[in-house]
Amino acid sequence: MPAVFLALVLALSGGTAAAASDTLPGDFLYPYKLHVNENVRSFFALSEEARADLAVDLASRRLNEAERLALRQELSAEHHAMLEARFQDRIEHMQAIITDLEAEGKTEAAAELSAKLEAMLKAHEEILSKLEAKAQAEGEVNAEAKINSGLGPLLKNIRMRHGAAMEQRAELEAKLEGSDADDRAEVMSEIHIRQAEQKLNLAQNTLVRAEGKISADSKARAEGYINTANELLVQAKTKSEAQEFSEAIRLALEAQAQALNAELLLKAYLRLDANLKTELEVESETETDTEDSNVEIESGLHLETDADFELRLQ
Repeated sequence: MPAVFLALVLALSGGTAAAASDTLPGDFLYPYKLHVNENVRSFFALSEEARADLAVDLASRRLNEAERLALRQELSAEHHAMLEARFQDRIEHMQAIITDLEAEGKTEAAAELSAKLEAMLKAHEEILSKLEAKAQAEGEVNAEAKINSGLGPLLKNIRMRHGAAMEQRAELEAKLEGSDADDRAEVMSEIHIRQAEQKLNLAQNTLVRAEGKISADSKARAEGYINTANELLVQAKTKSEAQEFSEAIRLALEAQAQALNAELLLKAYLRLDANLKTELEVESETETDTEDSNVEIESGLHLETDADFELRLQ
């Protein structure tokens, strides 16, 4: 997409782009979201790492759309097939980038992207598992519930890919560990400990922003990941001080993965809850606003105070 044309598109279609951003399959502007909004984002993803990050985000968005449709009992076989195909395309694209990075000797970047992929899949696996369990609990006699139960194949796919991502991350991290006598081992342990601290702080900040916006159960899950990350980080620092750098690196990398699990799980719930809030407002003209009903998070979404999505999952 030529830069001049892209600038023209952005200038003329800002309102349309915003309106299309939260659409779902079947909505009038959904093709615009796929072929304009997301293509514009792809145009600005210049590095391999940026393209991989975008692939993770787009895969997550396809899963988010499937979750929203399933919750509304509108996940048709056609939409399910389309979303799963696009999800798989993004995942395969990211896997190719990770493979290329590893081949280029950029093992650390490959390991970090693999951890992001694993965390994203884990977050959506938890949400889809809840949706699937809810559908089954509603009973097979409910025809609409059978639409929800169509999540089964997608959930199976995610579980398979999650397991593969875990193995891939472990293999990449093993290559990073090296030996305690390695001249770079001490430096690498310091770097990974610092990165773990940054990711832990980010997860903790996301948890603060999510306060009152998600259920107690989801908050407890995220806090569990954060607490585990903090414990692993303390252990990593202890091992580094004892000059056991290889073990310090392993622990720091695991702390990063746990912090990522917390952050992405929280963001997945918040995004779903925010979109659901918009849909509920359209359905009910009697709903009233409250002063503290919304907060803004990094993604730019406004989140409703009542955790509608969480209540409907329970």
